[in-house]
Amino acid sequence: MMNYPGVVNGVDEVLEKILIADLVDGHCPKLSGKALNAYVVAGIRSDHESTKLDEAKEKLRLGMRIMIREGSAARNLKALKNLVPNRYLMLVTDGDRSVLDLIEEGYLDYVYLRALEEGIDEIKALQMLTINPAEYFGINAGLIAPGRFADVVLVRDLRKFDVKKVFIGGKLPEFGSFKYPEEAKRSVKAKKITPNDIKIGSGKARIIEVYDGEIVTGESVEYVEGIDVLRDILKAVVVEKARQAGRNRCRLCQRIRIEERCLSPDNRS
Repeated sequence: MMNYPGVVNGVDEVLEKILIADLVDGHCPKLSGKALNAYVVAGIRSDHESTKLDEAKEKLRLGMRIMIREGSAARNLKALKNLVPNRYLMLVTDGDRSVLDLIEEGYLDYVYLRALEEGIDEIKALQMLTINPAEYFGINAGLIAPGRFADVVLVRDLRKFDVKKVFIGGKLPEFGSFKYPEEAKRSVKAKKITPNDIKIGSGKARIIEVYDGEIVTGESVEYVEGIDVLRDILKAVVVEKARQAGRNRCRLCQRIRIEERCLSPDNRS
C-alpha cells in the first residue's frame, strides 16, 4: 500500500482495497507517531522503506515485519544491520536490482553475502531469506521438512555461497534455451527521445536531490542555465513506453508544483 496518506486520512476508496486483500504490504517512508499507528491499525503488516534504525525499531515495536532492502540503488542494510536477530526481519531487493548487477553479482545470493560482510551470522542471514519470508507470505517452504516444497540449494562453502546443485520440487531442473515471441520484441512503442526533449532552459527550477544508497530524495530550488554536468543537474524524463499516450506535462517537475505554479525554465505544462 503505497498510498499511505490515503490510509492515514481514512480515504474510503483506499481502505476498501485493504479490506478485500488477504495480505497488505506497506510502503511508508519516514512515517512515525500517531500517523504510523493509524497505518498499522488499517491492517498494514510490513514495510520495506525504512532507512534509519530508529524508524525501523518503531515499526517493529508496532508489530510490522521489516524488509531490509539491499538492491542496486537503495541500500539500507548497513543502517539497519543492528536490528538482527529478529524473526520479523527479511532481506529483500524490492525489485531494485539492475540487469547488469544481476549478471555480475547475483540476486538474493548477493544480498546474503552483503549481510555476511556486515557481520551478520550465516544462519541468521539465511533465515531472513528463507523461513522468515516464507512464514510471512504463507508459502509452504523456507526449511527442509516433511510436507514442504522440496526446493533445495546445495552449497560447497556457506561463507562464499558457492552453489553445487539446485533442486526444484525435489528434482534437478533441466535448462534449455528460450526464444522470446516476436510480439514481446514489439512492446515498446515510445517516441524516440531527441536532444530537444532533454534540453533545459534558463531560470528557476525545482531539483530532485538524490542520495547515494537511498531511495528517498530531497528537494531544492536552483537557478539553472541549461544542463549543468558539474553540478549534476540533468532533466528527469518519464516516458510512457507502450501506447505513446504521454500527456504534455512539464518533464522537469511532472505533476508537482511549487506555490501553485511550475518553476521549470521551459514550462510545457
